[in-house]
This record gives sequence, C-alpha cells and structure tokens, in this order.
Amino acid sequence: MCNLNRPTLLTTTDNYYMKLVSEIIKDQKGKIQSWEEFVYNDIGKVVRQDYKDENGKMNFYKTFDYDENGNCIRTVEYSDTDELQVSFEYSYDNDNNQIKTIERTAEGNIWDWTEIAIEPDANLKVWLAKDENGNIIHKTLENLLDHSEKRYKDKDKLYEIHLKKFDHVNRLVEKLITDDKGNEKEKHLYEYQGEKEIWKFILNGSTVKTEERIYDKNKNLTHYIRKDSNGKCLEWHGFDLDKYGNKTKYFWGKEEGKEIGFKTFERTYDNND
Repeated sequence: MCNLNRPTLLTTTDNYYMKLVSEIIKDQKGKIQSWEEFVYNDIGKVVRQDYKDENGKMNFYKTFDYDENGNCIRTVEYSDTDELQVSFEYSYDNDNNQIKTIERTAEGNIWDWTEIAIEPDANLKVWLAKDENGNIIHKTLENLLDHSEKRYKDKDKLYEIHLKKFDHVNRLVEKLITDDKGNEKEKHLYEYQGEKEIWKFILNGSTVKTEERIYDKNKNLTHYIRKDSNGKCLEWHGFDLDKYGNKTKYFWGKEEGKEIGFKTFERTYDNND
C-alpha cells in the first residue's frame, strides 16, 4: 500500500486541517534516533519524505506521485546522492480500489508483483502473486459471503484452507486453518472485552501464546501484551497519544507493568491558514 505508516493529514473540523511537517524520535537520554520531514503539494498530498540522521544529514528520501483522483500511483526511494534504490507502482479500478502493486529494483526489474480482483458474480475476491514474467506463483480465493479462504501454490495446487466465524456485530471470533484435506493445522481465537481485544494462538489443541491489545475510543492502540502458554508476560509496550491520536511516547518492558525503556516523538505541524 502507498502510505506513510502515520497520519500526515489531521482533520479537526470540516474545513481545517494540520499537516505533519517533521517527526523526530528520541531515546530516553534525548538522543535523536530518527528524523523525518515531509513536503506537500497544493492539495495536501505528501510528495516527498526525507529520512535524516541524528545531525540532520540526509540518509535517503522517497517521492510520491498521484493520479487525478488523488490515488498514489508511484513511490520511489533514492539514496542521499539521488541514486534510485527501489520503486513501487500502484494501479486502481474505477472505484479507486487498489488492484495492483509492482515493486521494482534499482535496475528496473520486477521484484514483487501482486494483484487483487473482485468477481461479484461468483462472490469471490482473488489475490494473486506473480513472478517477474507475470506467471502466477500464489493465489488466494476469498469467499465474500463467509470470508473463508482457499490458498493455492501456483495456479491450482490447493494447500491451505481458512475458515472463519464472526459474532453478531461481525467481529472475527475464530479462524481455523486446515490443510487441503481439512486436517487442522492451527486455530486462532479472538475475544472482545470493552476496549480490549484478545488473540489466542492454538496449536495441536493447546494455547501457544496470547496477545492482548487495548485501544482508545478512536481505535488507536494504547497498550499491547504478549503472554506465553501459562499466561506469563513475555513482553509489553504502550503509547501516550496527543489529541490527534498520534504517538508522543512509546514505552516497553518484559515484566508486566515494569517499564525498562521509552522513546519520545516530537512533531511539528502546519495548518491550512
């Protein structure tokens, strides 16, 4: 997907927005770990993202191109000396749904190729992975009625089936993964307790690990815990957020509730005035 893994356009009212201009991440001693800056076009789309070192010197940068509908159609990554490193091309259907992604090397060769297609008459969503010559190397068929999936190596060698169950508000509560004969390989269970979501990974009938995630009212992740089969905490992390839902602090630990480190996020914004 063509995104920046963070909000860059922050809506506060129907006609007012703030754009993220820079983001600096510092460790608990105040040392800069990463430094990013953003440049926008006249309609508020990011057209360049700079990655700098702790002294503000350029490490590398990305550029972004868009079509007339505002869809990102190409991203290119360059070195600090303007040498092309990697590029991504994106295609869309008439409803602006992304249907193709192609990753190319610095030499222009295809490294990764994926396509998505909807077949409404068959109630199917088709996911394809192709090699550099366009030959299908992996295929996933999703049933749009029950969201079950069949996964194939190459075009037609079925190797895995995903069966899903949902609750009364259409939240995923179970995913059973079997081989092509229907034999269970693994199971995933999902629970919802207010703002907390719990995921259990089950192998051979036993819980292997559990992950718990807590979200705020805007569905921003604020806390995460991973536990072993006995319920012992293996790791955890959390976030402090600003009023826009952006991270201001990231903290973590091994024993539940005992912080062993943190990072802070410093951002500058520009508005549309």
